[in-house]
Amino acid sequence: MRGYITALIEAEGLAAFASHRLPTFNQAVGEAWAGGRLGIHAEHHYSDAVQSVVQSHLLGRQPKGLQQRILLTTPPGESHVLGLLSVQAALTLQGAECFNLGAQTPVADVMQAVKDWDITVLAISASLALRPDIARPYLVALRRAVPRRCKIWAGGQGFAFLQASPVAGVKVFDSTEGAIRAWQKISTNDATSR
Repeated sequence: MRGYITALIEAEGLAAFASHRLPTFNQAVGEAWAGGRLGIHAEHHYSDAVQSVVQSHLLGRQPKGLQQRILLTTPPGESHVLGLLSVQAALTLQGAECFNLGAQTPVADVMQAVKDWDITVLAISASLALRPDIARPYLVALRRAVPRRCKIWAGGQGFAFLQASPVAGVKVFDSTEGAIRAWQKISTNDATSR
């Protein structure tokens, strides 16, 4: 698995892998797991392989020194982090400074991290495994807890319900490319304001 992922990254580049291949793979693996066609052991093996290879390719990348910082996490009850990894890789390659807290960060800890690290974008990911009755209150609590200047982005299939029933002050993305475009707009504004 690691050899295959490494070969894809070397052939296509990390940016293309993070923006196109990884989200497609994640969706296919998630659907196979949810449909009972893939065991937890295989899903965990895939997740571990992808994380180790992508993180090794991110080592040594320096942010552009912009004033915008991104915090990434999942809600409590959501242990799947590959959506975060896809966004982290894509935005790091765009020059973003990303702080990936991993899975299941409570609102109080997110709030403290936003304050301590002067976060301007909070990116939350959720898979199909997270129920909407858990996802929605988490986003509502975050929007109330963090300063308005901090944008909240929600992505992943676990937030698909937000398309029909949005949470005020939360921007929903259905692709890594959408997050990249939003980041480019923010970073361009940041660069021109200097």
